[in-house]
Amino acid sequence: MKYYRTTGKMLLIGAILGILFWLLDSAVDSFLVDNSFMHQVVSLEAGELWMRLFVLFSMIGFGYYAGILISRAEKAEEMSRRDREYVETVFNSMHDAISVIDVRDFRIVDVNAAFLSDMGLARDEVIGKTCHEVTHRSSVPCSPPGHPCPLCDTVSMGKYATYEHVHYSSHGRKIHAEVSTNPIRDDNGKVVRVIHVSRNITTRKAAETEMRKLSTAVEKAADMIVITNNSGVIEYVNPAFETVTGYTREEAIGKTPRILKSGIHGEEFYRELWETILAGNIYRDVFVNRRKNGELYYDECTITPMRNEQNVITHFIATAKVITDRILAENALRESEERMRTITEMAASAIVMIDAGGIVSFWNPAAEKLFGYSAGEAMGMDLHKIIVPQRHYEDFRKGFALFADTGEGAVVGRPLEMTAQRKDGTEFPVDLSISGIRIKDQWHAVGIIRDITERKQAEQKLREYAEKDSLTDVLNRRKFYEVLDQEKERAARYARSLSLIMFDIDHFKAVNDRYGHAVGDSVLKKTASVVVDHIRKSDVLGRIGGEEFAILAAETTVESALALAGKIRAAIETTEHDDVGRITVSIGVSAYLSGLTMDEFVRRTDEALYTAKNNGRNRVECYSAVSPQGPDRP
Repeated sequence: MKYYRTTGKMLLIGAILGILFWLLDSAVDSFLVDNSFMHQVVSLEAGELWMRLFVLFSMIGFGYYAGILISRAEKAEEMSRRDREYVETVFNSMHDAISVIDVRDFRIVDVNAAFLSDMGLARDEVIGKTCHEVTHRSSVPCSPPGHPCPLCDTVSMGKYATYEHVHYSSHGRKIHAEVSTNPIRDDNGKVVRVIHVSRNITTRKAAETEMRKLSTAVEKAADMIVITNNSGVIEYVNPAFETVTGYTREEAIGKTPRILKSGIHGEEFYRELWETILAGNIYRDVFVNRRKNGELYYDECTITPMRNEQNVITHFIATAKVITDRILAENALRESEERMRTITEMAASAIVMIDAGGIVSFWNPAAEKLFGYSAGEAMGMDLHKIIVPQRHYEDFRKGFALFADTGEGAVVGRPLEMTAQRKDGTEFPVDLSISGIRIKDQWHAVGIIRDITERKQAEQKLREYAEKDSLTDVLNRRKFYEVLDQEKERAARYARSLSLIMFDIDHFKAVNDRYGHAVGDSVLKKTASVVVDHIRKSDVLGRIGGEEFAILAAETTVESALALAGKIRAAIETTEHDDVGRITVSIGVSAYLSGLTMDEFVRRTDEALYTAKNNGRNRVECYSAVSPQGPDRP
């Protein structure tokens, strides 16, 4: 329509200029004839003179109007040019690969710079080609089940569609992509083109693969791994546990480790175990347990308490390695040094013997592999100097002096986790078991050393995955509600104050829609970081939904919680985010009242949050009678 309006104006200007030219031609002709133009003007009658003047001024007016039209047309053209440049700039600055596809033949009619970069192609190598030819190196369109076509779905259903695809660049590089399509309709509502947005998720896919590898490592670990709650009820066992004990996972979960009890250890043994782990300390010892078939076996077990954010023990992780062979080796040492050598030469763990002076007298092949010293290099050297980091050397020598005199020590007969050092200077965690042997009236020490790097990494990852939100590094929903339930019970039992703050980011969907999920994720992470900087150490922050967070404020009145919420709201409002600028949050606050269930407590806070949203957003609302706080309040 703009085109036709502009054309009409130009035709009008042309007509006006034609009239002006005709009048000018007439005037010139008048000067050239015998009767001059001025003579004709003077001889004109009044009516005709007025008519001529009217025509003259009309021409002037038309000329002025024509100038205005030309000026406006030029301005409109300039604005249209700027709009086109703006749209092209936005289009080409998007990080996601975008293409526009004709639905009639699947041919690409436009792409942005990100698309060309991902595909490794020039624009003229893409325009006019089919989408499947460019992205899939295929002569036929995508089809289920491997690659359902989002374009076909958008055309058939007339709405947004999204799938995960594998694209290939011009160099053959595999690109994992999250593909979404939106329809473009003509004036009759018919879908004529489709906007095709491809988000590169190759990095995310790689991270998911790594997580699967870690999970597989835990499942495939040779050591038994058992997780119990704080009452000792088994919640998880790995396949190694099933292999060693003969109990299936289904048989073990819900039971306690008593199913392995051999009857050899007395009540005092188990009393010490529970006193140690309930005090928050790591317990290590050698157990004699019984398999399902009744067979006894030895395992070297480490039990580690897991605490929540309130420092409350919630679970125990036990890692155990069957050491029956090691026990047999130690018994054989007492009977015959030669038999000991035969067994230890075949052992997978490093086995080292030192005399009363700490000098290496035996060094098996596994020790060579573990520490990098050959038996020839290690024999005759001070063990503590070659495997103990310099900073710990004096402590180990002092402890060994007691052993050399008495055959006793804090680590004798009990597994010890320590940091060891290789020949090249690298340090790594090991599990060390020491036994004392009396030979020719002198105490000798036999150490069995095992690299536990993988076990430590697995234990750490298990703790992190169980509690943290992977994006924001705050508590995940499950862990937060677990802490909330515990604090609610404590508040009820001791009649202490407890407040709950819930907030979510205003118009977050618009941020995702406009800037993409990568920017949305950045906003979530930065918002969580801002909140962490403004809450107390005793407060607990968790992500309980997409853009929804919650803060648990123990021993905090609702008035103090409102003040804290106001401070958080103001801090978030003044924080700048890349691309997005500033955002706001709506906050709900409520206080725990005796008799409330956890669901009721959460529901009240959630209602306060939605009251804040309904009252204009960027504000704090309380479920109680305390006055709501808006942007102008602290």
